[in-house]
Amino acid sequence: MSDDQHQPEHSQYQRYLPADLRITVAWPGLSGCLKPDPGVICQDFNGTALQFGSARAFNVGEKLILDIDLADIQLSELTATVTSCHRVSEGQWSTAVNFCFTNKLMQTPSIRCNLLQIADRLRSMTDSSTHITERLQHPQSTKPRYNRRR
Repeated sequence: MSDDQHQPEHSQYQRYLPADLRITVAWPGLSGCLKPDPGVICQDFNGTALQFGSARAFNVGEKLILDIDLADIQLSELTATVTSCHRVSEGQWSTAVNFCFTNKLMQTPSIRCNLLQIADRLRSMTDSSTHITERLQHPQSTKPRYNRRR
């Protein structure tokens, strides 16, 4: 087998962290054009909701329009509602939103499918990181145990 055909396993699969998920936040209607994007960083994501950090506080119940981008998956104008917002440090806020699947534009199968694909990619990385961390913290627990009869 030539060197270019033999690649390590980790290079075959792209791994993603929540920070790799690019999110743009806007507000519905004209106010979305007038307010600047608050520059958010994804903290957590699943197929129905996400949490992000920003330097701006949001109001519970506030409607947002999100664009999401992870590698080859780009979703535009997703509707979401703020479910919680709390300050984590001076000038830094953590905001949770739920996607609004009652909105007709959000009910297409491709949107749900793409959101689930993003969640799966992010979960794969999280699961791998957790497994590696556990092995580093408890190396003796990963050694096989053999029952030998004497």
